[in-house]
Amino acid sequence: MSLGSILKQARKSAGVSIDSLSERTSIRATLLRDFELDDFSKCGGDTYARGHVRNLAHALGVEPSVFLERFDAEQLTAIRPMHELLAESKVTVPTHQKSKISIKALSMISASAVLLVVGGQIVYTNIQPARNSATNSVIAATSPTPASTPSPSVAPSTAVIEPSAPAVVAPTLGSGDVTVLVTASRGAS
Repeated sequence: MSLGSILKQARKSAGVSIDSLSERTSIRATLLRDFELDDFSKCGGDTYARGHVRNLAHALGVEPSVFLERFDAEQLTAIRPMHELLAESKVTVPTHQKSKISIKALSMISASAVLLVVGGQIVYTNIQPARNSATNSVIAATSPTPASTPSPSVAPSTAVIEPSAPAVVAPTLGSGDVTVLVTASRGAS
């Protein structure tokens, strides 16, 4: 006698219809009909089928080990590792299917990209003043000769130079002359 016929006989002896058994166990009526025909292939794998058989035993008032031993003898071919059962039920990815790109490879690519951008920025900012260095020339102001005499209304003279070159301010104040030299190292100031 097969498990399906035992399930059918236990259901009929308990006086329960397939629809009422379906309501008690929350198992679809179509699956229950398939179970009685010894078809356990539509319930999502052996693990789920064993759970359904256990629920049916409780609902029919039968010891679950009786149904489970019969199920194992008829349906299970060999004891399999848990990862295979989970893969069969589509809970995990099968072990033979590895992901195409690993986390390690993605992190190395990301770190390389960041280093490349940061390095490029550093090189760019350090090369930038070298391009403008030809336009940065020092303009020396000549101080007045000691024989010159200051005039009472002396206005400071300012040399206006193009924006890319430094401006030099050289006021003439008398015997204690001071020369101020202003330069810009990175562009206009």
